[in-house]
Amino acid sequence: MKIRNHRKYEWWFRPSKNSKLEKHLYRFKYKSDLMKFLNKNFEESINGTVSLDHKSFNCSNTIREWFVWYNDYAIKRTPLKVVLKQMDFRGLKFISKNNKISKEDKTYFAFSEKVISLMCNIYEEDEKTILPSKAQRLIKLFEKRGFKDFEPDEDDLKYINGHILDGIQFSYWSDRCNFLRCKVILEFFKREGLLK
Repeated sequence: MKIRNHRKYEWWFRPSKNSKLEKHLYRFKYKSDLMKFLNKNFEESINGTVSLDHKSFNCSNTIREWFVWYNDYAIKRTPLKVVLKQMDFRGLKFISKNNKISKEDKTYFAFSEKVISLMCNIYEEDEKTILPSKAQRLIKLFEKRGFKDFEPDEDDLKYINGHILDGIQFSYWSDRCNFLRCKVILEFFKREGLLK
């Protein structure tokens, strides 16, 4: 299975304090749209800052920043246009570079949002019943995320039995469900007869 489109880039424009532009932050998907906006609002965009924001499975950060200025060397016939001047960050070109993400992490993070959503809504309206279809779907999502059933050792077995007796807090575990907790949920579903 190939996981695509896990990296997203956005261009952010912040006007200067003296600018008459209404909002504090403008976001653009493409640089061309950003430049059209800046040239359309030429006077108000000068002295603002532009940053390239990156979002991925494992991080969210600003890659680079620019200062909004105009073409200094424009000939009289050439209209003034906005240009972006690179801002150094501690003498470096990049504020942060993209981190590489492993194949295992990609598959883990790709299904995490679905796991979180399903775990938060696992119970029916009575807050006591779990449908077998939801239980089976959750286990399949765990497997797609990389979970494989295993034989627990003594410490793991104590952890599993303790949580099954105390009751599993699905919504609390939803964003912090490691493979041991997946095993706890699997055993809970087996004991409740929710899996075929």
